[in-house]
Amino acid sequence: MYEDLPEIRWGILALMMVAIIGPWFYEVINVPSPNPCTEGTRIDDDFCGIPVSGLQVFAIFFMNIFSSVFWLVTGDVSMRELLGSLGVILFFLPIISLLFLSLRRDNTNSKGEKFNIGVLLIALILGVLVTVSKISATSGELWGLWFYKVTIFCALVLELMSMQTKRKMRNSPDKSVQTQ
Repeated sequence: MYEDLPEIRWGILALMMVAIIGPWFYEVINVPSPNPCTEGTRIDDDFCGIPVSGLQVFAIFFMNIFSSVFWLVTGDVSMRELLGSLGVILFFLPIISLLFLSLRRDNTNSKGEKFNIGVLLIALILGVLVTVSKISATSGELWGLWFYKVTIFCALVLELMSMQTKRKMRNSPDKSVQTQ
């Protein structure tokens, strides 16, 4: 498993990219209940929703960070909105972290792996909070967000198992365990 870790990380990155292209949230449109939804899905009595991809969500919130900092200085935005935008950035940080780990040739440095585990854990917690707060519906139509959370969980398990294997290999006096 230790030798195949870079290839597995590239595979996880590919799965994350597929998940980001998929739908994550609904753009909510007010359509009174007697009228049918011409676009999207009815998500509430008076609202229809058009699925929005994770890539669009990331782009919107990334641009909001710069404008929110300006508005925070001028007093036109709350700190809550700025923190929300930063939370979205934290949600996408595992992609950058895994990319750097995959590009590294030296896999013996555990600081980067510990950072990656922390980033994956934060993204997983944020994913659970998004689900609990009902920002996204539990609809199967929003498969991108669910697929991303499952991929993050699998990456976290993989990194923890890899770290445990490396620890056993370092602490093992038996050389046959290290060559397997």
